[in-house]
Amino acid sequence: MTGTFAGKLGEAFERLDGSPLVLLLDVDGTLAPIAPRPEDAEVPAATRRVLEALVARPGVHVVVVSGRSAADARRLVGVPGTWTIGNHGIETIVPDGTISIDERAAPCRAC
Repeated sequence: MTGTFAGKLGEAFERLDGSPLVLLLDVDGTLAPIAPRPEDAEVPAATRRVLEALVARPGVHVVVVSGRSAADARRLVGVPGTWTIGNHGIETIVPDGTISIDERAAPCRAC
């Protein structure tokens, strides 16, 4: 079993050394600890610093993913240069701030 684990670990390190490296990170419960109310959630300053360092690295793309709206998740994380996917994949905000909404959700906008 140890040999199998070592092999998997080696594969993981090879993938992390690849380029581009895409990191997908959940917001609530991962980047921001669970809070009693969603509006009380915060991403710790130390976590923001790590994300900023990752975004600054060449060939690294940081994507934050949330069930929140993309705008709310982007505000909560507060790190320029990240990609943000919100509303369970319906909305995307790219690093330059451009927002796209899956066209299949258009009939639900009035709901």
